[in-house]
Amino acid sequence: MLALLLALLLGLAGVAPAVAGPVSGGWHTGAGVAGTGYFVGQHRNAEGLIAYCTDFERFSPDHASGYTDGNAGPFVRSDGTTLSAEDNSTLALVLGRWGATADNGEAASVQLAVWSLTATGMGWDTPSMDHFIRDQELAPAVASRARAMVEQARAEAGPYSISAAFTPEGVGGRVSATILSADGTSRPGLRLEAVASGAGFVDGSTTSAWTSGADPHVLDVRPTGFGPARVTITAPSVPATNAAWLAPREPDVQRLVVAPVSADATTSVDLPFQRAFAPEVTTSTSVARTSPGTPVHDMLDVSVASPGQWLIDPASGEAVELDVVSTLWGPLPSAPAEGPTVPAGTPSIGTVTTRVSGAGSYQTPSVTVPSAGFYVWTESIDPRSARPAQAAPLIQAWSGPFGLPLETTLVPWQPRLTTTLSQSSAPVGSVVHDTVASEGFDPADDGDLVRLTMYGPLAGMPAESPSVPGDAPVHSHTDVPAANGTVTSGNFVPLEAPGCYTVVASFSGSSTEEPFVSAFGIPDETVCVEEPPAPAPVPEGRPPAEHVPAPAPAQADASPGHEQQLARTGVSAATMAGSALIALGLGVGLSIAARRRTVR
Repeated sequence: MLALLLALLLGLAGVAPAVAGPVSGGWHTGAGVAGTGYFVGQHRNAEGLIAYCTDFERFSPDHASGYTDGNAGPFVRSDGTTLSAEDNSTLALVLGRWGATADNGEAASVQLAVWSLTATGMGWDTPSMDHFIRDQELAPAVASRARAMVEQARAEAGPYSISAAFTPEGVGGRVSATILSADGTSRPGLRLEAVASGAGFVDGSTTSAWTSGADPHVLDVRPTGFGPARVTITAPSVPATNAAWLAPREPDVQRLVVAPVSADATTSVDLPFQRAFAPEVTTSTSVARTSPGTPVHDMLDVSVASPGQWLIDPASGEAVELDVVSTLWGPLPSAPAEGPTVPAGTPSIGTVTTRVSGAGSYQTPSVTVPSAGFYVWTESIDPRSARPAQAAPLIQAWSGPFGLPLETTLVPWQPRLTTTLSQSSAPVGSVVHDTVASEGFDPADDGDLVRLTMYGPLAGMPAESPSVPGDAPVHSHTDVPAANGTVTSGNFVPLEAPGCYTVVASFSGSSTEEPFVSAFGIPDETVCVEEPPAPAPVPEGRPPAEHVPAPAPAQADASPGHEQQLARTGVSAATMAGSALIALGLGVGLSIAARRRTVR
């Protein structure tokens, strides 16, 4: 320990601790001036320790058998009075700055300066001090130099401190440092060192050293990680605030004072470090209603939950990047119910990723909706997606709820109907009905109806047209449920007039279904009605033939085997009777015709 203290005193570097424990004897004079009866200067022991006497009225150190105690803190004079804090700092600076000198005159001045502070009654301009200087025939320069040392030491005495401040600038900032004496004055010429933890300086190093000047020294610093960062500044060699002093075993021998060559002044500046933050995303789908085969994307409004701030990558000065993962769920048969999580078994049609780097608006890649139904987006952020990866521990995971209306897209159902009339031709007075085959309706039965409107009578078979002609008369209508499957309608009003009749199927649509109208004049939806054929006209002047019933057959003879018959030669009786009836009929007809001509 003593060897270390000697090296520190002689080398004017490092920090010498207060001496504790026994100190060997063998003291002898070092640099200094021999007066007429006193040696005025430093003393050294066998180990080379440098010290100065404090008690003018006592014997010199070579009379001591040893020094047993080391003391630190305010010095106590032999009369029991304690030096003030200012005098202690002044004494320490005198010893620390000039005490290890090898110059005889300088060492003598140091001893006079020490006695002026520690010896009872030996202050400047006291009779004892003036008498001693004259009696020992000391050169005036020795005394004036001693007085100057005390004055300078008093002006520059400690405690020394370091004033440091951090000014943010970009991702890092600037640390300014000044070393100050006890009176708050900056002190140039002192060595300072800075060590950065969790940060680095502009040249990429973590240490920096410089000599203080009149103006503050500025260090450009930048955090190297996402945790706490600190710059510690040390002045390793500044005047101490107290001297170390030794007590001899003999009470009539001078005590000795040694001084640390320097003390440390240290301060630290904590850089504002980036704290954990929670990203948030407000989302809305690109379109609320669309058709199958349409690309759909999501709009992302990225922010940070208060009071956090988005992390900045210290290496690049750029915002940390995160992946927002978006999933489009569907098709769903009905509008999704809001909930904190996605229901189990919910189908999805795609997942896309959007890289975000700070708060702002972003657009996801698109996903194509394939068919009718409801689709809804959800988003999530996993901290493990952070770039750089070191930022992940400072990022909170986030996920959005399921079923938000602003995140829902409807692809309406598109009904398709095929209709067929029960007849394609019919006589006047007939009734017909329709058979309707439907598909593409919303599976949810909402009670909507398909209207079947019959137009007619038309003059002829209508031409097929996408729209109903303006002059087409409405004959009647009936309704069937707007639902998937095949259904038979009720009968239309009877077809009482000849002509052609055609049916148009129409559905007005709903909140989830597109409207539908079939074409006009579809052959399968057309029936033509005709009057029954008129009877053949009767020629003029010729009455219509009257129906003459056939004669009853002749009764068979009761005698078996006997057959009554006329002779087969000539006309039979039946033939003759028939001829007579014909002749009678013609006569009546001619008579009637003669009467009709008379009436006309």
